Amino acid sequence: MAAYAITNNERVEAVLLEVFGTSDDEEDDFKQHPRINGLYHCQTAVSDKLQEAVIKGVAAEGWFTDADMNQAMRFGTLPVWATNLANTLPVHLFTKQIRSRQPVFDQLTANVYEPGEGICAHVDLHKFEDGIAIVSLGSAAVMDFTFGSCHERLLLRPGDVLLLEGDARYKWQHGIAAVAIEEFGGEHNQRGQRTSITFRKLVRES
Repeated sequence: MAAYAITNNERVEAVLLEVFGTSDDEEDDFKQHPRINGLYHCQTAVSDKLQEAVIKGVAAEGWFTDADMNQAMRFGTLPVWATNLANTLPVHLFTKQIRSRQPVFDQLTANVYEPGEGICAHVDLHKFEDGIAIVSLGSAAVMDFTFGSCHERLLLRPGDVLLLEGDARYKWQHGIAAVAIEEFGGEHNQRGQRTSITFRKLVRES
């Protein structure tokens, strides 16, 4: 049984209105990346209140009591805090085919990174469908995107959401350098503990 489902456009619009408001500048934060087709960087898309609830929810799961563990996965029925988070994501930016799935996501991966930890450049496994959402919480970090000789960098702040589809999902690798201090835009960022929540949809077995 699916943990949640976005049932109609009215529900999506109502949630977006409640979370993001009606600022005239709102659309500026939800445009596709100019050089990476299918990548949307939705800045501060998750409210401070919801960020706090998600971090508390992750801690309450008890997934990371072992110091050697920094990743946990859930399939099918998701925790309530994850359902609440998923239902606020701006999935209206995805293609119609992706956003009409029932449910849009049925898999969750939570990662907790200590300062100095990162993740190698990769493309998500093909056992997951197109349309992936990454929520960044807790600390800012720079994510690198690479495709051949092309290299793009994005500063992810707490509450930022990345949506990946098409080329961004299948062609461009993404990763985060294993450094405690990094430079971006002429400024130096000291990393703290960062939590990443990734939502995906499993490919249906034939």
